[in-house]
Amino acid sequence: MGVAVRSAILDRETKRFLKKHRNGAEVNLGAGLDSRMERLGVKNVTWYDLDLPEGIEMRKNFFDETKNRRFIAKSVFDFSWMDDIKTEGGPVLFIAEGLLMYFPEKQVRRLFVELAKRFPGGEMLFESTAPFVVGKARFHDSLSKVDEIPEFLWGPKKPEVVSSWSPGIVFVDKWNFFDYAKSRWGWMRFARHLPVLGKSMSCHIVKVKFR
Repeated sequence: MGVAVRSAILDRETKRFLKKHRNGAEVNLGAGLDSRMERLGVKNVTWYDLDLPEGIEMRKNFFDETKNRRFIAKSVFDFSWMDDIKTEGGPVLFIAEGLLMYFPEKQVRRLFVELAKRFPGGEMLFESTAPFVVGKARFHDSLSKVDEIPEFLWGPKKPEVVSSWSPGIVFVDKWNFFDYAKSRWGWMRFARHLPVLGKSMSCHIVKVKFR
């Protein structure tokens, strides 16, 4: 459910951005095998898929680079990739889906601060995982089945905290996963109504702008 809900929210907000900024660009951080460009039918927008070299090699088995789509084989924390982003004068939308929760806050903070410095006028949509799951990846229904389990390291109680990291980062909005497909969450849908438990168990898609 979490993957389905986050994908729906990110698809919706990406469409809104691209409709408003037809000369903008999109950067998919930690792209993996994401197919958002195909799902949304994006054609005339500059689109970048960024991932580690081995991730990009896997991606090439299923997706092709084109005039408008470029692959960048680098770590998101190797900030030299930012030099590869070319725009037509419009703002850049960065998307971090299923990515930032696997890194310590110090690294995540450095990324946000650098993006704000390098891309004023840009926007970012990112997934903020529930604080409750930090350190508990071994109990996750999917991650528990892989050989080397990546750990959840970052899950802020208030994802708005990122706006305190730099004057150039402005919090815009957030969307709680539990607000969508409510009948499908089982007993967890009641957790969000409990003050302490709700904050601890809620995942969000968060939107910020870079001033």
